[in-house]
Amino acid sequence: MDDTWWVDFKRSLSIYDHERWLGLLHTLNDCALTDNKADCVQWALDKKKQFTTKSLYRFLTDRGVSSRVAGFIWKSRVPLKIKIFLWQLLNNKLQVAVNLVKRGWKGSPLCCLCGCSENIDHIFFK
Repeated sequence: MDDTWWVDFKRSLSIYDHERWLGLLHTLNDCALTDNKADCVQWALDKKKQFTTKSLYRFLTDRGVSSRVAGFIWKSRVPLKIKIFLWQLLNNKLQVAVNLVKRGWKGSPLCCLCGCSENIDHIFFK
């Protein structure tokens, strides 16, 4: 087995970058694993250290912290369309004027009744 490092760079390295690359190679060649165990891949986002789509989705949407409110929504005994609506409300994903303008909608972001900014808080709580 060949122990040399080979990387196919997509661009030419400057003299400075090439010297840094050689320094890194020298440092890597001096490193050795002390426990002589085989390397293995572990998924850091799950307690069992195995990849799951759920753990990746949770990380992407909630930054790795599961939401108690979302858990209550999905476990509740209400129709699915109500669960989806509540989840969208919780995550500010409803199609209110402010969110639509962010997505390129050409209409007005103001409420047609009072002229205030039409967002979720305004529609449901004010």
